[in-house]
Amino acid sequence: MRFEELSTHVSNIVRDIKLQLIEIDSLSTGTVKNSVFDLCILRAIGVKGRLAKAPRIHEVLWLPPPISWIKLNNDGAARGAHGLASIGDIFRDHFRSCLGCFAASIGIAYSLEAELHVVIHTVDLAWVLLVWSLIVAKVLTFIEAGTPGGGGCRSIKELALSNRSEQEESSLLVVNG
Repeated sequence: MRFEELSTHVSNIVRDIKLQLIEIDSLSTGTVKNSVFDLCILRAIGVKGRLAKAPRIHEVLWLPPPISWIKLNNDGAARGAHGLASIGDIFRDHFRSCLGCFAASIGIAYSLEAELHVVIHTVDLAWVLLVWSLIVAKVLTFIEAGTPGGGGCRSIKELALSNRSEQEESSLLVVNG
């Protein structure tokens, strides 16, 4: 092999590359983050490299909520300091059954933005679910009131007025109590 009128053998070039890689490895302070294939090649030429420590695995124990409660777990995350971000929620009952969940991309955001976004979305979603559960409970009360032996059929207006008076009583209890 010729380069600038100098002649050298391929084995000498390979030896020089190996020696330089070994010297660089001895001077470096970082860790190797390559694939298994790359590590095999480095080991074959005598470069040891310092492998990164395996990540610690922490056991996490999820406990169900008390009976008749709903537990909500949420998270918001961004890839990098300012990158693609996503949010997600899961609602579970005391049987550990999934009552509902969602995951969504929110575009480019900071991690803190993603966390705040998921909290706002979760509160909004929980509020909607609470309102719907109250409506369903009142409709069931209305249906029960109209069944035989259930006290006769009440009109929706009567039901709404009774609901308002119950709310006023509960707010009075809070103020006075």
